[in-house]
Amino acid sequence: MQGVDDIVVPQAVSEAYVDAAALAGETVGLTLLGGVGHFPLIDPAADACAVVAEEITQLAW
Repeated sequence: MQGVDDIVVPQAVSEAYVDAAALAGETVGLTLLGGVGHFPLIDPAADACAVVAEEITQLAW
């Protein structure tokens, strides 16, 4: 999960990680959330946090 407006961890860092993981034979997904910065992903009051929780739920299955 990556907020497109994240200035703490820029999107390019996450994209580089995904590329490196693929080169290493790993499967990594990247979900980009528009209009989201760094902290809403872990703020229970933010809509982005619900998206994160749903993604975690899907990965659990």
